[in-house]
Amino acid sequence: MDKARFFENEYCFVFDRRTNISYSLFRNVLTPENTFELYYPGKERTTKLGKIWNRYFRKYFFGWIRKDFKKKYSGKITIFTNESLSHISLRLLRRIKKESKATVLFFIDELFNDYKTVRRAKILMADQSHYFDLIYTFSPKDAATHGVLLNKSYYSAFNVSKAEGEQGLFFVGSMKNRGSLLNQIYNYLQSVNVSCLFYVYVNSGRDKTNPNFHYTSIPYESSIRLLKSSNVILDLVDERQTGMTLRYYEAVVYNKKLLTNNINIIQQSYYNEHYMKVFRTMDELKNIDPSWFNSTEEIDYHYREEFEPYNFLKQIQVDLKDREG
Repeated sequence: MDKARFFENEYCFVFDRRTNISYSLFRNVLTPENTFELYYPGKERTTKLGKIWNRYFRKYFFGWIRKDFKKKYSGKITIFTNESLSHISLRLLRRIKKESKATVLFFIDELFNDYKTVRRAKILMADQSHYFDLIYTFSPKDAATHGVLLNKSYYSAFNVSKAEGEQGLFFVGSMKNRGSLLNQIYNYLQSVNVSCLFYVYVNSGRDKTNPNFHYTSIPYESSIRLLKSSNVILDLVDERQTGMTLRYYEAVVYNKKLLTNNINIIQQSYYNEHYMKVFRTMDELKNIDPSWFNSTEEIDYHYREEFEPYNFLKQIQVDLKDREG
């Protein structure tokens, strides 16, 4: 039986239509029948009259969402990511909990981040009994510190062909506070004849300091095509990060080398010192043999689909039974 169809009648996944990463992570267990998309037409109004209209509109709009949810998804286990909680009303969230068999929150970001999606979810987590039956994270530190459940099975593999052309190293991600490091890495690798392709998201034109970078966002599936045509994936994390980013999952699933500054990777089950290199300073990066970036030996992590999200869904059922017991 198709795995997505197997879970179709048991789960409902709630996503914000304006975001797509969490949707991509769970895509292999999603069907039109178990996916509930939140959406909000129109821009936020800032005038006094506009705010009055906005409150009036949302009152009835959320009422329509509640009725639609009850009609299609009542009695299922409802799963939210922190992305999908940013704009949902507390009243609607409580109603969804009441009409669901159980509600589950999964953090796809570590809790040290100051994202709006994280701040809102942390507030709700503090009053968990009113909103969620189970809360999960991929971060070992967050699981230990906040008493939530640890889960690492949330990556759906994409069956797409690689992009045309090849490069030694590929990076895709936001600028954040690492612009200087990105420039140093790029310039050094170019100096040792390692071809690089960098897609960097920035909030301001002032951050566009390297003419060789692509300062634009691309669909996640497009990034996978580019990744597949590269030898090495670059992973840069905040020093507070303990969980693995998507770059680790991508390296294992698509059999790619990984260059990362996340020292916690050595504790992972698929860590391989020949395919995964850790650096914390530019000097450590320069100690890596440049030929490692360009060599095209066959890579095989012997991945056994542990990251596929249907494992997560099965674990939810186990944890709910333990909770009831």
